[in-house]
Amino acid sequence: MLDFLIIGQGIAGSVLARMLEKSGRKFHIVQSDSYPSASRVAAGVWNPIVVKRFAKTWLADETIPAAKAFFSEEEDFFQETFFISTELIKLLSNENEKKQMEKRWEQMMPFVEADNSTKVTDGVEAPFGILRVKEAGYSRIPAYLDACRKHWIASKNFIKADFQHRDLKRKDPESWEWNGQTYKQVVFCEGIAARNNPWMKDLPLSNTKGQVLELSIPDLHLDHILNKQLFVLPQKNGNFRVGSTYEWNTEDLQPSEEGKAELLSKLQKLLPNKKFEVVQHEAGGRPTTSDRRPLMGALAEEGLFAFNGLGSRGVLLVPYLAFCMLEFLNGKKTAIPDEARLQRFA
Repeated sequence: MLDFLIIGQGIAGSVLARMLEKSGRKFHIVQSDSYPSASRVAAGVWNPIVVKRFAKTWLADETIPAAKAFFSEEEDFFQETFFISTELIKLLSNENEKKQMEKRWEQMMPFVEADNSTKVTDGVEAPFGILRVKEAGYSRIPAYLDACRKHWIASKNFIKADFQHRDLKRKDPESWEWNGQTYKQVVFCEGIAARNNPWMKDLPLSNTKGQVLELSIPDLHLDHILNKQLFVLPQKNGNFRVGSTYEWNTEDLQPSEEGKAELLSKLQKLLPNKKFEVVQHEAGGRPTTSDRRPLMGALAEEGLFAFNGLGSRGVLLVPYLAFCMLEFLNGKKTAIPDEARLQRFA
């Protein structure tokens, strides 16, 4: 009998599984590559400020140091870089936005820095000024997931399979059986696929579709993330990731011409004198809840748990919340933040 079966090898399932592994727990993690993964599409931008409202993100003070510490350990273990720090520069749109920023300045400390610049780089003007977020960056999520998978394939912890909920059976009061193997506990980290989960059918998990472009912009030179209605993220290959759309209440997970047109229209306003070419167009579904907080905790049946609903800020949230989830699974019932407890929807 193994300790855990983790369903889903996105960022949530992978980070939790690595923490379980480090604590000596025995597990399998299962993933189907036939279902679009939001983690593999996401650009991985992390930022402790909601730049639209000039406010700290939920748990910003806790999640930044947790993410840095976790990924630093992982980089040492895998001998690869996953978590990159770089400034995020938001271009202010008008005088009203500038006044709103100044009014909320103290609420954003210590993650922001004063800057009166009116030009960011050649061809990128900021007549109303900028907000410089000095604690920001991006994560190479697909590279991290691939490194974890390769490691787990070698250690026989990874199972590539099209998981069907009907195949998970109660074996006895203290264990579950799937694919001929017995597990003490099962944790669902399956993203929007959990909407088909019979044990989570009463929880308000929805799909927020996001589309991202990779562009070639030959005469744009940036060493930071640019933000104004969308983000522009420099890549090592000289291209730029641009996103993202937010499309609610849709079942479609495929890239669309409408999504591409929306992003290109916003980019044209941001970079009116730049020429660009679309290299790649991707889409994925973010698992979100009605109150924009995760779903964490024990499900109705003994031995089943959820770690889901991390939305568009999962990169920053996951290391801190995965540790909370680990503590909860180890018996510390108060470890999960109140705002994330799935029982709030009971």
